[in-house]
Amino acid sequence: MFTKSNKDTIEKIYAAPRDYLAKRKLNTAPKTQANINLSDIEQNGLTLESAKNLNVPIYRYKTQITLHGVWPDDSTGYCFGYKHIVKNKNGSIGVRYAAIDGLKKQALRKIARFSTFSGCQNSQGTYFVKSFKPENKPELQIAYNRAIESKELFAGNISILHDKWLTGRFYLCIDLDALPKENFWLFCENVLNISKVEYRQSAVVKIAKDKAEEIQRQAEKQAREVLLKETYAKAYKELENAGLAKFTPNGSGFRGIRPVCSIGWRDNTPSIVYQACEVKRKAFGACIMRKSFENIQSALDYQFDWSRKARRYDTPIKALYS
Repeated sequence: MFTKSNKDTIEKIYAAPRDYLAKRKLNTAPKTQANINLSDIEQNGLTLESAKNLNVPIYRYKTQITLHGVWPDDSTGYCFGYKHIVKNKNGSIGVRYAAIDGLKKQALRKIARFSTFSGCQNSQGTYFVKSFKPENKPELQIAYNRAIESKELFAGNISILHDKWLTGRFYLCIDLDALPKENFWLFCENVLNISKVEYRQSAVVKIAKDKAEEIQRQAEKQAREVLLKETYAKAYKELENAGLAKFTPNGSGFRGIRPVCSIGWRDNTPSIVYQACEVKRKAFGACIMRKSFENIQSALDYQFDWSRKARRYDTPIKALYS
């Protein structure tokens, strides 16, 4: 299952010299132009395959790798939503581990949605987590052993966490740093426990389900829009039957009522209230007071108390009835 060439690809970065004790003050390739564009790293991250072919030295630190050589002065940028690329004082650039094999990790998180693992990403990296109830510890041990047996497929850590205070659950955590492309589906099968065929079948089913749900949502939305339009038409008719006429507000002050209609989300029940609106000009500008009622007459009879605080009239009202 595991070939030496697979390991060599990982070890290009993850067996690189570790400078944990002190960062290098000098650039070990000060005149060498790197054979990869910075924009490509910003857009796609740094893959193990491209790192294997780099012509500049690579050094490994706790949170990032450092690529020596000659890089542009503005070598700082965002990669996959986070600032994963920084320019060092010696002219080299630092690439956070979260940016390595970023596109592969994105694909794995999508695949994990159809597995028993949950994939997540933050500024520190990509993780895959599976939860186990306390009574399922034997299953946890099997899954852990399976991941350990597959450790040579990828670079990263495998750990078990225990939430003994709240849920009592155990969590199998796969902290993925990098993955050779030839090991991509082997990782899915041996760690995430989902094969290429199973993923494609699940994805086809989900796509069909999502499409059907979207069609239903659009149909429901259109039906609600039609019902809302009909409800407003009914409200306007009731205002006209009450002997009120529509007018467009202008000038320094006015008073009138308008219908405010809505459709219930659960049962699509239409609702109509009549909002009394009155605008007066105060010392600091025009102000408005509003109050809603279930019937037209109550809205007509209501008198606003302008000794109380009123809102500034910032949004003009297009039409009212009086």
